[in-house]
Amino acid sequence: CGICCTHTASCPQIGPCKSHNAVTQVMMTKSPKYQIVQLMRFEGADNGKKLTNVTPGKVLQLPSHENYDLISVTSHMGNMASSGHYVTFVNLLGLSWTLCNDTQCSAVPEADVFTPDNYIYVYKKSTNMQEHIKCLKRNFKENNINPRNPFFVSKK
Repeated sequence: CGICCTHTASCPQIGPCKSHNAVTQVMMTKSPKYQIVQLMRFEGADNGKKLTNVTPGKVLQLPSHENYDLISVTSHMGNMASSGHYVTFVNLLGLSWTLCNDTQCSAVPEADVFTPDNYIYVYKKSTNMQEHIKCLKRNFKENNINPRNPFFVSKK
């Protein structure tokens, strides 16, 4: 039956194996700082990739009413689990997205981020975002960093 035993055709206790609907529920006693959502993109003997389009929420709300902000998306470029390339899009302060691809980082439009190649979504527990943005903007200004592309530091 696959749920209660490892037999594949006939169980010595219940006879022929039958499919069962099953639900797995996981309870957290304390919410973590980060929530990671991994899509099950690969299936079958050849580990072929499922290209279902998934649009994640920019905010993930737990039943406890705690909010998490989407901070990064990792995508797998390729058709199989055994080959391909991974890239990560990082959301900077909710202002812009940056593509990190090996040693190259570049600003990209949001439309380039959400594709059927998305594989992992990382959410960070929400904080007082206004205070956080103020602090980062002050830091960017003091260090002469462009907030739309923080990987580029202009020279004075």
